[in-house]
Amino acid sequence: ARDVITLIASYTLMTLVLTDQRAASVMKNTNSEPTCMKPEGKLYDSLDDIHLKLRYIFDGEECTTVLVKPERVDETFPDRISCIKMCNPGQDTTSCTNRPPGACRKDKGQDVNPLTCETIYSRFEDPYVAYYYNTTVGKCTPYCVCEEPEDRDDTTNYYLSDSFCDFECGGYKEFKAQVAQSKRSAS
Repeated sequence: ARDVITLIASYTLMTLVLTDQRAASVMKNTNSEPTCMKPEGKLYDSLDDIHLKLRYIFDGEECTTVLVKPERVDETFPDRISCIKMCNPGQDTTSCTNRPPGACRKDKGQDVNPLTCETIYSRFEDPYVAYYYNTTVGKCTPYCVCEEPEDRDDTTNYYLSDSFCDFECGGYKEFKAQVAQSKRSAS
């Protein structure tokens, strides 16, 4: 009888532990994948956290950048186009289609080869490499900048790194092709 009581007590205790763990898991599990709803609560605790990631969320009106702690990245979008595609297909994407500003010109005798013009860390009077989203090839492309772009805003197709260009415009060509296909199918 003693063994039966021990067995029942062990089973009951294990059930309580598993139930408690499941409840704790459900309670702490905010949405585990991005949605078109703004994530609840604070996405980070301190700007001093060196592990914060720059990501996109849909804030109810548009896709916008946010800083987020690593354990909440699954609730955000990895880039702007994936957010726009899912939540706001009509959002302005001209920053991915406009001509790259301040590009060097061969007809002015300027260096147009990104392999030979200087890096951004050289003197600003010299040409330097920046990136723009090239809609023809569907990827970010380096180019030489000879004139510092003025009045940069959200529509400027100018990025200081390939990775930030991808963050803003990667996937644009495929997204626009899907939109065009949807329109043709609806007709």
